[in-house]
Amino acid sequence: MKNDLLTPQEVADILKIKKNTVYEMIKRGTLPAKKMGKQLRILSSSIKEYLCEQDNAKNSSLVLPLEILNTDPYTVPHIPSFVLSGQDEILDQICNLINQKFRNIQMLRSYLDSYNGLYAMYQEQVTAATCNLWDNKTNTYNLPFINNLFPGEDIGVYHICKRTQGFYVIKGNPQKIFGFNDLTRTDIIFLNREKGSGTRVLLDSMLKELSIDPQKINGYLRSVTSPLVAANTVAKNGADFSLGPERTALQVAKIDFIPLQKENFDLVIRNSDLGKEPIKYMLELLNSCDFQEGIAQLKGYDITGMGEKIL
Repeated sequence: MKNDLLTPQEVADILKIKKNTVYEMIKRGTLPAKKMGKQLRILSSSIKEYLCEQDNAKNSSLVLPLEILNTDPYTVPHIPSFVLSGQDEILDQICNLINQKFRNIQMLRSYLDSYNGLYAMYQEQVTAATCNLWDNKTNTYNLPFINNLFPGEDIGVYHICKRTQGFYVIKGNPQKIFGFNDLTRTDIIFLNREKGSGTRVLLDSMLKELSIDPQKINGYLRSVTSPLVAANTVAKNGADFSLGPERTALQVAKIDFIPLQKENFDLVIRNSDLGKEPIKYMLELLNSCDFQEGIAQLKGYDITGMGEKIL
């Protein structure tokens, strides 16, 4: 064998054993391994030494059966991972800061919209979710949906920021679009957001409140899955207007923003997860003056009350 580096799978193939057995050997110190980034590598010389030791043990009648602690062939040691769901660049910053602080933990990002993110959290597919869901019956944000989607669960809700929802229109607003009543005009084309997004919930709730038939909106059935795609489509004259948060409009040239309604953007976590390091650090960030000042420098956010527990 050459004195090169092998993966656990390659070692398993050489020794004709299962890969999880290799991991158990490494864990117990039977087989030395080097950690390179997030991967394990084994010197081929270490395999030769291991085989020699096994031969010596057999000759001395001292060989013991290798104890397999994990009998599931599909389960191997892995870095604990957590998933943060939602659609906002603040979440990308939080995720990056957590990964920088905890080298032994992975904070992953899910870009599910508000409703589907909460549902995925209820199904334990994500660890924490964010939402901006307007309830027109109570004229409040998020709590009515959270209470309905997590029956019987001990949930905590923390405020992140306020954002403004409004129309993305072509630069200069040549079509003179100013409010929800313009949706019924036949001379302009609207671009919708996907079901489950806070933007779509706001639109549909407002249509119900104003007694506007969605079928009479030119473009209602055409939707995209992110505010950035919506804004860029309007900028490229693929539609006359769309609905979304102000922050995205500020990042896209050739469009103007027509403000319509302030919304709450909140974080939802299980109280049973409060003791977990990445969750604790996430809440520390939201209450950190440095982090808040950094977000305050970005246009489109009102950080008043950031980090406050609202449920």
